[in-house]
Amino acid sequence: MLDELVKESQRLIESSINQKSEETILCSLSKLHGSNKHGHGYTKLYNYIFENSQDNSLNILEIGIGTLIPNAPSTMNLDPNSPPPTKPGGSLRMWKDFFRYSNIFGIDIADDCMFTEERIKTFKANQAKPNELIDFAKSFNLKFDIIIDDGVHLLGPTYITLVTLLDFLQPGGIYIIEDIWQEYREAWLDLLKHLSIAWPEAKDKYSTAWIDLRNMTQPWNESQNLLLFFKHDEKIDPIIF
Repeated sequence: MLDELVKESQRLIESSINQKSEETILCSLSKLHGSNKHGHGYTKLYNYIFENSQDNSLNILEIGIGTLIPNAPSTMNLDPNSPPPTKPGGSLRMWKDFFRYSNIFGIDIADDCMFTEERIKTFKANQAKPNELIDFAKSFNLKFDIIIDDGVHLLGPTYITLVTLLDFLQPGGIYIIEDIWQEYREAWLDLLKHLSIAWPEAKDKYSTAWIDLRNMTQPWNESQNLLLFFKHDEKIDPIIF
């Protein structure tokens, strides 16, 4: 399964370079709702991963809703003199329209990201504080089928979020870390080695894949890397493919 995923990511890159890549449903929804995932090329890969799960009833969590507060961590409002290219909650609404029968949850530290819609709930929490993440997850007494970290993009808080929320990932589910800078690759490999030593059973529970999409849409962007974790369970079919 992981080999197929890596091959598909390379095919998408080659198609984009040769200008033969077709827009997917998720690409269109990302543009419609003001997400920036299509700009990174993520929506093409995600469409491939999740297209057979659109009608499933899933619980989906995304960390990072997209604040527009100037100078806030990971703000989308980078240029005060021009309209921001994204909208708070754009990705959550994209997931809501793509997964028609699923519940969508969002976490962010910024007040301007909080809202509630049908099948969407948002919560204020700091991803660098495990107790806040645990309180959020336990309040629903459920496991998440898909967890996507599009939050602060710093190594420390992202790792804290990973080791805290993996316990709340449904068997057969997937955990995705977005926007990893290429310069952090070795640091992530070291952290994963440390995790496997501190938590030996993790090798039996999870498979990982590093997906490099830097040449897909923005060759200059060194942060277009994804780290994926697949949670095994022999009794439950994976939600992807």
